[in-house]
Amino acid sequence: MKNLTTNEFFEAPALVQWIYTCAINNAPIGSSTHEEAIEKHPEYFLEEVEHRRKWASVPEELKEKYYTKHRQIEKDYEARGPKMPNKGILHMINDSEGQRELEAWRKYRDSIYPAMKKKQDALYNKMFKKYGLRK
Repeated sequence: MKNLTTNEFFEAPALVQWIYTCAINNAPIGSSTHEEAIEKHPEYFLEEVEHRRKWASVPEELKEKYYTKHRQIEKDYEARGPKMPNKGILHMINDSEGQRELEAWRKYRDSIYPAMKKKQDALYNKMFKKYGLRK
């Protein structure tokens, strides 16, 4: 999203002001709201519009290949550690063993995430560099 001066902010459409305010406050907005703003006011979302243009130029087969490899990286990292407990939320409430399992899984996930993300980002950059896309 375009950085706005105070004057630009007050001159912007209400929808853009709303999104800008939410962004400043780290508040979530719905994807449909974001889509509507980009569609109606692309001049405020130059980076998003440019990224979408570049992404649209990537062949679908390459995207599918990327998604498959991306997920495989995640599976490889997850296979090395404890399995995520799958007892359902109601069983977790009064199940101290289940809570310990979940905490162990979360701790492992937090420890592997930076390395996994780095590898996934490198894959993204390698596969989409020629389309002008980078993480």
